[in-house]
Amino acid sequence: MYSRGAQPLSPKLFADNLKVFSKAIQLGRQEDAHEFLRCLLDNLTLHLGQVPSVVKKEGSKHTVVQSWFQGKLQSTIKCMGCGAESHTLDPFLDLSLELQADGGELYRSVEQALKGFTKTERLDGDNGYKCDVCKRMCRATKHFRIHSLPKVLTIHLKRFSFSFGHSGGSGKINAPVLFENECDISPFTVDRETAKYSLFAVAVHQGSSTHSGHYYAFARAPVAPYPPGEAKAPPASWYMFNDSNRRSNGGDGSSRS
Repeated sequence: MYSRGAQPLSPKLFADNLKVFSKAIQLGRQEDAHEFLRCLLDNLTLHLGQVPSVVKKEGSKHTVVQSWFQGKLQSTIKCMGCGAESHTLDPFLDLSLELQADGGELYRSVEQALKGFTKTERLDGDNGYKCDVCKRMCRATKHFRIHSLPKVLTIHLKRFSFSFGHSGGSGKINAPVLFENECDISPFTVDRETAKYSLFAVAVHQGSSTHSGHYYAFARAPVAPYPPGEAKAPPASWYMFNDSNRRSNGGDGSSRS
């Protein structure tokens, strides 16, 4: 964990109390980082209660987790017969993006994965749509767009692939994925208004198996104030955190993971 001091901050006290909110997560046993994050956020949402300042400002009841991490995803289904549209809103705490398209090709960047996530899907045949206007099963199209954005956007890249049949099994997609320090989400939103996020942390799974491996992380240190006489602040510093080891990783521009 990051601290302003020269020594790393030990998360031992936090780790020792994981059993308070989940009996499924055990120290000394390998766990999935995404499952851990969701378990943590879900339990914080459940136990922290409401935030009076947020309720007063927004006129609705939100927890700290919801006010920072929660967005809304809009699903739109359009009947190809009459043109009627159906919209459904669902809250999300993170976006889980496929890295492998239906045809088998791999997405090589976060932007490509977002395009795959929001692409238009055809509903036909056994997967048809029952239109409320036509009163029958119809061909339709379906797509997702982000309706409302969270303050902190968490993206989960699904590197684990599964196959079925006689040769079925699981594997890991080890291909590198490009991500920029600045990400424009506006093309994937309902209103397409400017929505830019700055990357500040990345969790990395090291290993070729879905059943074992090691996690480490990269995190961006807070940007220092502008030095006297400088027109702009220096570039942000990135650090790698690997168990008790911390080292500077430089960092600007785009990266691959």
